[in-house]
Amino acid sequence: MSDSKVFVLSTSVLVHDPNAIEQLGRNIIVVPLCVIQELNEIKDRQTLPGSSSRYASLILDRYSAGADIRNGVKTKSGGKLFLDCRKINWNSIKVDLEKNNSNKIIIVAKELQGEPVAKGKDVIILSKDTNLRVVARTCGILAQDYLHDKKISRIQDLYSGCVNIHLGDEHAKLISDICREDLGKEIPIDELTSVPGLNLNDLYSNIGCRLIHGDKRALAMYKPQAGKIVHVDNPRPRDKTRREVGKHIYPASDEQAFAFKALMDPDILAMTIVGKAGTGKTLLALLAGYKLLKKGCGDFNPKKILVWRPTITIGEDMGFLPGTLEEKFAPWCRPIISIMRLITDAGTGAIKTGSVETMISKRQLEMEPIIHVQGDTQDDAFIIVDEAQNFTPSQIKMLATRIGNNSKIVLIGDAGQVARETRYLDETSNGLVHITESAKGHERFAHVTLEESERSEMSGFFANVL
Repeated sequence: MSDSKVFVLSTSVLVHDPNAIEQLGRNIIVVPLCVIQELNEIKDRQTLPGSSSRYASLILDRYSAGADIRNGVKTKSGGKLFLDCRKINWNSIKVDLEKNNSNKIIIVAKELQGEPVAKGKDVIILSKDTNLRVVARTCGILAQDYLHDKKISRIQDLYSGCVNIHLGDEHAKLISDICREDLGKEIPIDELTSVPGLNLNDLYSNIGCRLIHGDKRALAMYKPQAGKIVHVDNPRPRDKTRREVGKHIYPASDEQAFAFKALMDPDILAMTIVGKAGTGKTLLALLAGYKLLKKGCGDFNPKKILVWRPTITIGEDMGFLPGTLEEKFAPWCRPIISIMRLITDAGTGAIKTGSVETMISKRQLEMEPIIHVQGDTQDDAFIIVDEAQNFTPSQIKMLATRIGNNSKIVLIGDAGQVARETRYLDETSNGLVHITESAKGHERFAHVTLEESERSEMSGFFANVL
């Protein structure tokens, strides 16, 4: 077999990554006509899949301009792209296939196996659709998931953003030194170079560190770009017997402490927080945004908190709800408003009744559906992308590149809770995981995985067992 392959693309691949054609190298790429037809059905939807379909269609249009794409045109990556317009012969496979677009792709691939274009080459269907891949293999056709932007194979391999550093007696003094006010609550990273078993090259920039010696410990953040490791305030576990849950809001675990430190750090301009329901992702992000809005930190002084949320539904689609766009989006805003009321009532500033509504009226707090983001540039903003696990890597790229001057973006979500509407994503292929694994180590980026549920005992129980 030749090293080059024949890839037959399904619609799901081009919706997942409109640039997939450019990622497949010096191979033959076949797009069946039914895929174009499906893209056409999706492209007018005011959704992110609709946006991806429009972009994929634009790329195909450029390739077809001035050339007969049915006979193949060269791709930018050195491959060759074909649009397959054959009439589907449902008798070419001795299997009782339902007459639908997925099975048209299978028939195209099957017939290609015996044609000159595929001579000496493997014919492989690329699809994010699990069932399409299963049926294709049953029909004797190779089928694979599209893995170009998949960084890890198991969610357990996701970068945690935290590390334990065990100190011997000769380095135990570092725990007290990093807490000293006269030393600026920081220590040079050179003092860690001789710690046995520790290789500083293995530590990513802005990783949260637990310095441990016996029963003594301190929390810190590793800042190699500044040549130091800086102190992180210890968490104060919430007294769960208190009823005044809104009176005192602060990090309640080591991971929350690391996350809050990074959220407030003016040198960190992009961050991801992954955690199950109830771990405090949204609360921490909004709390940091609120504090930065009121007082700033260093050179970072945002003028507004901007929350982008996907319009993922359990029941009716957003378009069928009555009212204006703002009225339709109101149900998605309620969790954000509830948390902001908790924060503004918690003694974190000089707040009057109705302060959240005042922030909204002054445009200090804005909440927008994600479908209206494309094309914007956001300056002077603390941007929170909520439920980021429901976006593809290409969609996350579109959102992240909206950042303007004096802005910070925080992407949060539960990687294991991908909505059913995003059926071709999973816990390892979604955009939240992709950006975490792609950006880790950059001096302007930080990540923390939150493990403990702080919402309630039963919230944590169900998040873990269901």
